[in-house]
Amino acid sequence: LFRDAYILHFWQIFHEIIELSAQHRLPHFAECWWDHLLTDILLSNIPAITLGLWVVDRWGIRRYDWLGRYDKKSVWDW
Repeated sequence: LFRDAYILHFWQIFHEIIELSAQHRLPHFAECWWDHLLTDILLSNIPAITLGLWVVDRWGIRRYDWLGRYDKKSVWDW
């Protein structure tokens, strides 16, 4: 499981781009622009990622550092 906010947000936006690019071949991906932006990203994915990571922190589950950013004081240390 990915327990990194940056990767999860990148993944959800990348998935929406894939849906947009594949909607001419797969008709069930054809949605209105507001459905991609408002419903999928803003009302579903962002709250779900935020709530899921809050639960992970609350229950004391380990969050993985896939990008090596934690415990670094600056971007240059990273």
